[in-house]
Amino acid sequence: MLIVWSQGFDIGHADIDDDHRVVVDIINNLNDSHGDAALVSWALSGLDRYVRRHFAREEALMRAGQYPDLEAHIALHGEFRRQIIELRDRWEHKRVPVIEAETLLILAHWWMTHIRHEDPKYVPWVIAPVSVRQQDAA
Repeated sequence: MLIVWSQGFDIGHADIDDDHRVVVDIINNLNDSHGDAALVSWALSGLDRYVRRHFAREEALMRAGQYPDLEAHIALHGEFRRQIIELRDRWEHKRVPVIEAETLLILAHWWMTHIRHEDPKYVPWVIAPVSVRQQDAA
């Protein structure tokens, strides 16, 4: 399942948008691996490392912006990381194409759903300074 990036996926924060594109590229690399064991293992490990860095950056921005649903968003991040680790472990133990196809579907669906529906919720807290949000609330 190849993911074709479009500007409609951007949330309006350059660093976060760049991170999102990198994750899509890694998922697309999995799609292009055609069961090559070394490439699949490399991509899944790389995905886990990159996602940890991305989530840390995103969570720091949300924390600084005082995003009210931070804990719920962090829980979603944790679920994605658990899925990556589980899929990577299953791949390492079985190395069968079914795992790869399932992995692609799960990762692509979760990632694209998350950046389309969950990440836009924090944008006002990350993009607008706290003082502007406080004025708007008054």
